[in-house]
Amino acid sequence: VINNPKLTETVTQFFKSVLGESNVIPVGPEMVGEDFGRYGKTKENIPILLTWLGGVDPKVIASCKEKGTIPPPLHSPQFAPLPEKTIRTGVLSMTYSLINLYNKK
Repeated sequence: VINNPKLTETVTQFFKSVLGESNVIPVGPEMVGEDFGRYGKTKENIPILLTWLGGVDPKVIASCKEKGTIPPPLHSPQFAPLPEKTIRTGVLSMTYSLINLYNKK
C-alpha cells in the first residue's frame, strides 16, 4: 500500500483537528500483507489512504511496555480492542474527514 501523499496530509490534519494532535501518531513504512493497495491501482486512479486505528486498552499497552512485550496484533486471537471507544473514535474521525473532503471539492 502506498498512501497518496496529498490525501495523507489532508486527512492527517482532519484527524488532528477532531482527535487532538497527540492522538495522531505517524508511523513509518511497514512490510505487511494487505490487499487494500489494489484499490490504488485501478484504471480510475483514485487516491488511497490506509490508516490504523488504535483500539487496545491503554492499561494493556502500559503492561506490555513494563514487561518488554508487544500488545497482541490485529488478527491475533488475543487482540482485544475496547469496542465502544474504538468504534466511536473510528466513526468520528472518518465521518469528520469524509465530510470535510466532500466540502473541499
